[in-house]
Amino acid sequence: VQRKNLVKKKVLGKWTLREVITHLTAWNRAQTKAIDEILTGHKPQWWGLNANKFNNRAVIKRKSRSLKMITEEWHRSFEVLIARLNKLTDEDWITTLQSKKYFKHRVSIQAMFAYRYEGKDHEGGHAKQIGVFLKTR
Repeated sequence: VQRKNLVKKKVLGKWTLREVITHLTAWNRAQTKAIDEILTGHKPQWWGLNANKFNNRAVIKRKSRSLKMITEEWHRSFEVLIARLNKLTDEDWITTLQSKKYFKHRVSIQAMFAYRYEGKDHEGGHAKQIGVFLKTR
């Protein structure tokens, strides 16, 4: 992929491939942190936030970073998330927060990672979109 396609061409609505990667990094980090928040009985920091605002903040925060830095950060965020998931016990996966003060629905790590986008998990859904984008180039 030519570098200009990573930073100029729109892959998803108004987002470039670079911005999609930035978005994935931010969510990987937020989900990693949310695991420990749920296990300690606290609501995840991102809970109740507007997803579009969260995403836009992540893109703005990393706008001045180099493409190399952004892709390295994405790889690290995914590795850290997978390492954290691999440490979970079966009981951890189903630990549920049920506070009516914070949640309309029960929240568990299992439910958090059951989220589907484009028929796949979060990263896979965006990978599918990126694949379509690359095939048209």
